[in-house]
Amino acid sequence: MTDRRQLLALGALAAGSSSLLLAAPASASASPTTSGKPSRPLVIGHRGASGYRPEHTLASYELAARLGADYIEPDVGALARTLI
Repeated sequence: MTDRRQLLALGALAAGSSSLLLAAPASASASPTTSGKPSRPLVIGHRGASGYRPEHTLASYELAARLGADYIEPDVGALARTLI
């Protein structure tokens, strides 16, 4: 019975600490300026850095991140139970 209580306590602690991480505010650099507009454009690497590496490859995604992409949009989705 003690093992079960320890497991429940550990689970509650993990859930509580993860909720604190999820509720943490964003960093100051990501906040908008006083005009309500972002301070710089959002850079999205479509299919990674497809102009430099083959699309949808790890090399393309890594290069996009090194070039400063904020997000990588892979253009991959599910269709008829098959990953395309």
